[in-house]
This record gives sequence, structure tokens and C-alpha cells, in this order.
Amino acid sequence: VGKKFSQDSFKFFLTPLIDYSVTAKIDSQNRNLADYGLSNPEYKITFTTIDGSNKVVSFGDDIVSGGQCYIKVDGDDNIYTVASAKKNFCDYDAAFFFDKVNMNVDFKNVDTVVFERSDNSLSDAVSIKCSTSIADTGEPLFELVEPYSGPAGTFLSKLFVGIGSIDISSFTYLSEEEVKEYGVDNPVYHFTYNFKDGSSRDFYLSKLVDGVYYGYSSITDEYFKISDQQIEYLNSPIKDYLSSYIVTFNIKEISKIECVTDDVHFIFDIY
Repeated sequence: VGKKFSQDSFKFFLTPLIDYSVTAKIDSQNRNLADYGLSNPEYKITFTTIDGSNKVVSFGDDIVSGGQCYIKVDGDDNIYTVASAKKNFCDYDAAFFFDKVNMNVDFKNVDTVVFERSDNSLSDAVSIKCSTSIADTGEPLFELVEPYSGPAGTFLSKLFVGIGSIDISSFTYLSEEEVKEYGVDNPVYHFTYNFKDGSSRDFYLSKLVDGVYYGYSSITDEYFKISDQQIEYLNSPIKDYLSSYIVTFNIKEISKIECVTDDVHFIFDIY
């Protein structure tokens, strides 16, 4: 209740389950449902038609070889075999159907961004705070505030923009044991986007687990998974988060450039 569900996910789920092409039929005589895992089926799917009638499909045991499983349809005494892939779709939990959400950070309204990273097997600890402004091109600009000063480096800027616009589309349920095992209760990565109106938006990620970060955020009540391929520069060295430019100017701020050497003296007037 109150959740937005993805129509594409439902279509992906329902398409293979609305029709059944059987590979074999087992005669209804002289057979015991329990021998096929159908006296207490692992899964039951109930289809309700527009006229209110129901059709129930029960899934039983897998056949040891051949990628098949047993099914039975209510009202039909026979047992059939179908591809086990159909039963596999029954393993999806409700989190699979949640509609994706986006961090959707509008940097025109952001005051500061804070990135905190704990020591981990991939990188050293980091705690960086940046103020935010908007360039004439509309792109966000980040200025280091704590513990450094000066413009943020390209990697850090891209990381802030990437997290601020990231799609969260793979939700998951985690048990208390999994929360501890994956380190979700003690996140390695924490981003905070502080807005000019005093509100904030948080994004937390666990340690890397088999190519996946588990996380949670203030924009959703659910745990989610993010592939390590989806986030760049998360584990960059601190030096790569700092700008390599010791002096930088906006060309609009410059009226004259003068160069003096032992052999040359020239002046460029800029209009």
C-alpha cells in the first residue's frame, strides 16, 4: 500500500506465466500427488478472469535433469511437465516490482555536499565538504570547504553529480543477519546533499559485496542494490578528488594577460 510499482516489471513477470506449453503429460491414474511435490505445492498461482472465475496452477518438484518441473491445473486430474524457468519467476518478492526512484538532486537548490568514506579494502577514509554554485553553462561547480580549500577535482565533481542523479531500480529485502553481514548497519559511504531551504537528502552504501553495494536513502524506505559498474570514482584516492590547478580564472573575469621573460614582453588585451 502506498508503493509505486513498475509496470515493466509486472509485464516481465507475467508474460511467461500466462501460458503453459507442456512438454509431457503424466496419466492421472495410479499416481500420488506427493510423489511430484504437488500435495503441498511450493507455489500456487491463481488467475482471476474478468468474469470472476479462477484458474489455479500449482508448481511441484523439479525433475532432476532436463530443466523441467511438475505442474497441475485445478479441474484437470493430470500432471504435466513444463520448463522450470516458469517456476523460477515465482521466486521474485514484492521488492522486484517497486518502481525505480531517482535521487533527483537539483543543484541550483543545493548549498553544500558532504562525502564521508570509511577505511575499507578498496580505499582510505575520506571526509570532504563542498559548497555548490552553478556555472554560466548550467553545470554545478563544487568548491572545497572542509578540510581543504579550492575547487573540487573532476573526479569528485563527477561523483557528486553521479550520485545526485542515480537511478535506484533494484530493491531487495534484507534480514537482520544480512544487514550485518553486508555492513548495511555500518555504511562505508555516506553522501549528504544539504539544500538552501534547510532540508537534506542522504544516500548510504555498504562495503562492496560480490560486485554490489547494498544501500538505503532518505528518498525510499526500502533497501536497494547498486552495481559497482553504476558508480564511478567512489574509491578514488583523496588526491584525485582535489583540483590539480593551482590557479584558475573564468575568462570573463580577465581583461589583460601580460607575460614577461628575459627575452620577451607581451600584453594581450581581452575584450
